[in-house]
Amino acid sequence: MKNMISVVIPLYNKAHTIANTLSCVIGQTFQNFEIIIVDDGSTDNGVELIKEKFNDSRIKIISQPNQGVSAARNTGIDNAGGDWISFLDADDLWSINYLEEVDRAILKFPEAKYILGGRRVLNVSDGTSYNFIPANLHGRIEKIQFFQNPHIFAHISASTISKKFLDEKNLRFIPGQKFFEDFTFLFQTALLTVTAFIGSPLVTYCGGIAGQTTSNTNLDIRLKDGFLFRNTVLDKWIQTKKANRLFPVFMRYETRHSLMVLLMSGNIQSIDDFLDGLSADYKNILFNNIELKLYHKRFARYLSISWIKFSKLLWRMHGYPRVNVK
Repeated sequence: MKNMISVVIPLYNKAHTIANTLSCVIGQTFQNFEIIIVDDGSTDNGVELIKEKFNDSRIKIISQPNQGVSAARNTGIDNAGGDWISFLDADDLWSINYLEEVDRAILKFPEAKYILGGRRVLNVSDGTSYNFIPANLHGRIEKIQFFQNPHIFAHISASTISKKFLDEKNLRFIPGQKFFEDFTFLFQTALLTVTAFIGSPLVTYCGGIAGQTTSNTNLDIRLKDGFLFRNTVLDKWIQTKKANRLFPVFMRYETRHSLMVLLMSGNIQSIDDFLDGLSADYKNILFNNIELKLYHKRFARYLSISWIKFSKLLWRMHGYPRVNVK
């Protein structure tokens, strides 16, 4: 018996893209699904357009005052009736066999409560695209070690997670978090279960579209939400008794990369602010005091940059998958 999948789509002023996104779901070769569209206080005609163009009893529209994408996805999770939840943003696309491959992965690895699809990135302004598929996984469905490189694997529109698992673990998005909200949610998920990966570019992230959150350049909010992401996932890792050995390796790599960007800008105050935003546990567990003190010293700026570049080289020597490998 095929699994029932709830497709959760948050909608906020995406009338210009929602028809294409909905069409790619309706046309799936796997048809045992429902679609939950959470209209998060849109001010355009997206809902009216859906009602005009689509006559499908599987489409459920829930309207709520604008609370942000995290709250919208939580509403979708809470109202989902399926065994599994597939997330899809209102401007992304699926290949017609995406849910069929997701179902295959679920049946192949019943211990995995998190299924990830391979993806491609499409720049809609010039038509260029590239794939995020590790060469050793191309065309295969396999269990993965998510924290080898989450930037290769993690994408919300390529994520399908067991509804029972989410409820049992009380996993939800953090309301109000605008940036890194997907990483905060997906990293915690990967810390708590086995993850399987579909090594085909069946999900298309469409970049360069009007109204995307990623186009917002509010640096203060980005920094605040970045601290929330890092501190939250570290707390979850501690709760698991630090079971995943690659988690701290990747988080050191990711944090050092962010620090290197600030160091190269020459703004020492921004480095101080960045380090102050990390929790005491984050700094004490992942870094030693000598390294942290080095980052605060203006005279050691180039030494710090050199050290981070060297540490990144060491990380890459492990042979973990990297962007644009296939």
